[in-house]
Amino acid sequence: VFENALPVVDLGADDAYCAGTPYSNVLDAGNSGSTYLWNDNTSNQTLNVTASGTYSVTVTDGNGCVNADTITVVENALPIITVTQNGNELTADESATGTTYLWIDCDNNNTPVIGQIHQQFTPTQNGNYAVVVTTQGGCSDTSACIPVTNVGVNENVVIHGVTIYPNPTSGSITVNTDKIYENLTVKISDVSGKVLSIETVQNTQKVLVNMNGSKGVYFVHIYTDKEMLSVQRVIKD
Repeated sequence: VFENALPVVDLGADDAYCAGTPYSNVLDAGNSGSTYLWNDNTSNQTLNVTASGTYSVTVTDGNGCVNADTITVVENALPIITVTQNGNELTADESATGTTYLWIDCDNNNTPVIGQIHQQFTPTQNGNYAVVVTTQGGCSDTSACIPVTNVGVNENVVIHGVTIYPNPTSGSITVNTDKIYENLTVKISDVSGKVLSIETVQNTQKVLVNMNGSKGVYFVHIYTDKEMLSVQRVIKD
């Protein structure tokens, strides 16, 4: 008397995909030469799956031994994104566990805003901004672009050990950070958000910047490859 082993049937781990994304997965019951019965009553060795659901197969090998397996495919919903605006502060209302955020500049080809990866974002210059929200399941969507038009001339944000002097200035300023950065960028913009100059220096904590514009109020943005360090108001007299 011989005891024949059962056929090994493994359709793989349960799977998931994001709504609106085409899905295709070929399930293979293996055990070539056996007979097959899928839950949709087809009898091939493989089954092409293109939608969510539960899929199962029963395999009968040449010895009459039977085994089965089941796999579940889930369609994950995209995040439903609304952005609340309170003054200049923008807040993504989606806050489920594991959610991540990336704020982008709609006026600059949807370029990510450096360091802005939190649920709240306060722009430092006027423009249109949106947020890319990614759920814990890996599904992403992008909000509508939100106009910000009232960035005030009195705002200083995100200091991070940065000093700028002299302020007011008659022609140039010195930007001093509390440590040396591999890449340090200084951007000058006017109160309308227009960028007047951008300068990047390496391996330093002090930058001399010429203020070439006319008399008035300017914003000095200081950032690294990874984060925004400071945005400060400077007056040229």
